[in-house]
This record gives sequence, structure tokens and C-alpha cells, in this order.
Amino acid sequence: MNNIKYYNIFILISTFARNIIEIFSMVILYKIGFSLKQIMLFYIIYFITSTISSIISLVISSKYNAKYILLLSSFLYTYSFYFLSRLNNNITSLIIFAILLAISNYTYHPIRHYYAIKTIDNNKNNKIASILIFNYIAIIISSYLGAYLTKNIKITSIIIILLLTSLISIVPLLKLKYKK
Repeated sequence: MNNIKYYNIFILISTFARNIIEIFSMVILYKIGFSLKQIMLFYIIYFITSTISSIISLVISSKYNAKYILLLSSFLYTYSFYFLSRLNNNITSLIIFAILLAISNYTYHPIRHYYAIKTIDNNKNNKIASILIFNYIAIIISSYLGAYLTKNIKITSIIIILLLTSLISIVPLLKLKYKK
């Protein structure tokens, strides 16, 4: 199998894992008892942290293999939602969750695009569109499944599903051949 196929499988599974619960995280915060003002504070902290994380992760990935940053991001993402499942209704916990989620998301999203450029041959750039197709397929499927799961099962069960899918998504990532 070539890099584009491994990468598409990685994108499909990792995007599915990330969106199965993230789409509903604000609803979960509201159900925990956070007010709309507190959720707005969450977003402010989230976007400030994400800007800083994005810049730092791109600088680090220029010196180290981006694959390892993506691996770390997957584990941090799973931990951030584990943290959400144990979250108390206090502002400190909300700030910690915002920082964890922002770091895990913005060491993933910019790096996965950077990594695609580094792993996909230049003459195959027309296949980058397939990456977007796999990304959107995963978002659609995970949105519907996430809505069902959020409504019908406990958050800890969703976290276990998230962990297992994240682990499965790492397998094709490890098979990618990185070009210097």
C-alpha cells in the first residue's frame, strides 16, 4: 500500500474518533451545569491556546518527525475527554479542559496537513482531494453516531470507543514512510 492510502485510512479513522464526541462537548459542558458565560470563557481560552499551540507545533514539527507529534496529540485528545468525563462544575476544571483540548486539537490539525505534504509524493498532489473526501465522510458518520451515543450511553463508554478508535488510527500512521 502506498502513502496516500495509509494516510487516507489514518484521516478517516482519526477524524471519526475525534468528532464522535467533540461535536457534543459544549452540550456536555452545559449538561454538567456550566453557564453560557462560562462556556464563552471556555471558547476564549480555547482559541487563545490553540493559536499558540499551532505555532509551537509547526516549529517543533520542522525539527522532529511530525508523526510523533500526531501520536502524542491522539493520546492527549483522548485524555482531554477522559478529563471531561470526570469534570466538576468549577471554573478551574473548565480552564484546564479548554487548554488540554486546544493543545490536542492544534497539534493535530495543522500537523496532519503538514505531514501529508511531507509523506505524499509531489506527483500525487492531485490525490490530496481524496484526503478531504475521507475527512468529510468521517465527520458525517461520526456526527450521527456521536449523537446516538451521547443520547443513549454513558460518557465513559464513549471515551472507551474514542480511545480504541484513536489506537486503531495510529496503525496506518505508523506505516507511512516519511520523506526528509
